[in-house]
Amino acid sequence: MRKAVSLRSLRGIAVLAGLAIVLSGSVVGGTHALFNGETQNANSKFAADWMGAPTALSATLKGADVQLNWTAPTGHPTDELVQGYDATTTSSCSSGYAQIADLGSGTTATYADNGRGAGASGVAPDGDWYCYEVTSELTTQWQLNTTLAATQVGLAATAAQITNHGTSNKVDNTDTIQLTFNQQTALNTGSTSISICVVKNANGNGIVLGAASCTGSTTTSVANSVGTLILSGGPTLPSTVNCSTSTYTSTSASPFTATFTLAGCGGGVSIGGSGTATWTFIPGASTLLSKSGNGTQVGICTQANANCRPATTSNF
Repeated sequence: MRKAVSLRSLRGIAVLAGLAIVLSGSVVGGTHALFNGETQNANSKFAADWMGAPTALSATLKGADVQLNWTAPTGHPTDELVQGYDATTTSSCSSGYAQIADLGSGTTATYADNGRGAGASGVAPDGDWYCYEVTSELTTQWQLNTTLAATQVGLAATAAQITNHGTSNKVDNTDTIQLTFNQQTALNTGSTSISICVVKNANGNGIVLGAASCTGSTTTSVANSVGTLILSGGPTLPSTVNCSTSTYTSTSASPFTATFTLAGCGGGVSIGGSGTATWTFIPGASTLLSKSGNGTQVGICTQANANCRPATTSNF
């Protein structure tokens, strides 16, 4: 009698165990196993339909254009999408991606986003930050993507640095001004002569890089080939001086810089007043261009925000 009871108990346990296996298999097979088979496991019974994500996404600026490159996704995606959005003055990405292009079967590993930084209707203004994402897709039901940190499109000055080589708090010979850009400019890479005008004027104190004239010029109206460093924060320039035999040289590889060395300034100009000197670079309107032959040539961004007008408290 004890043996019969034991057998019945065992049969009941077996039935329950079998039911649990069936239910468990149904759940896994309907969700997680299917997802894993399609997006992760190349050796599963879903191997004909599995896919991986695109990887190693990068962006190279070419004038107004942006060249995107990545490692193509593994597996069998049915579509590959390039997506993006304009983050304007924010150099970080969050959400809001919209489709830019559908590249088809997912074997492509490059895309030229031409004219993105040209500032025309429907694209990001020159100097804006733009966010990119590349997505591999399997029959519109499964998606895997890779994102890229925000890219500043077009041509923009990103930093300014002043280095004193002579008398402290005095604009004079051998002092240098260095500008950094997000891509190579059309400025010559060898040592090139340039006129630099140190301006004291009712319209503002500043230093004009590539000044067409220094006599009677103002920081707000003088024609120039590069731009102007505007002085603010309290200190002032007591007189106007033409550093007429100055030079500059620029780099052809990242970091893309142009370094201006002051010369021909005579006795120079001592900076007066009190407070902390802040120098803000204002690009010359459409006079400084991206490198010719490097994609769609574009003029430097002149937007009135920190995207395009870097400031520095480094001083002469």
